[in-house]
Amino acid sequence: MAKPPPLVVRLIGIGKYEYYPFLDAKGDTNADDLYNFLNKEYKDGRECDIKVVKDATKEAILAELRSLREPVDRTKGIVVFFSSYGGSTGEGTSIICPTDIARTEKSKGITDKELTQLFDSIAKFRGKNITFFLDAPSLAFDWGWPTSEGWAPPLA
Repeated sequence: MAKPPPLVVRLIGIGKYEYYPFLDAKGDTNADDLYNFLNKEYKDGRECDIKVVKDATKEAILAELRSLREPVDRTKGIVVFFSSYGGSTGEGTSIICPTDIARTEKSKGITDKELTQLFDSIAKFRGKNITFFLDAPSLAFDWGWPTSEGWAPPLA
């Protein structure tokens, strides 16, 4: 079997919402499942820097993504996985929902534009080998044409 490529992986899973406890989010268990799978593929851990981030606030998620701009080995691909809820602000802006999402100005979620800008800035430091898996039910996302990578539309 071929050796898997070297990766930097961030698995972000939201399993509970501070202001919406009735939501049945399972993003934290999805992140754990993907972590377990990758740990089997990368048994010794030397070729894969994996970090699981659970039930994170908007600022914690943005800080984790910004940390990927640190210039390290550009030969490693970057994989970011977000699992939980997505939606829209009602003003035509798509969002992913961190654990502290609320109807206040402070936390309206992380917009598609914020994500695109972050991935573009990461690409300047680390190269364009970035893959973003979005496991968040929403048809609201319109990514435009980011320079950091190619995008595939969600399957209907």
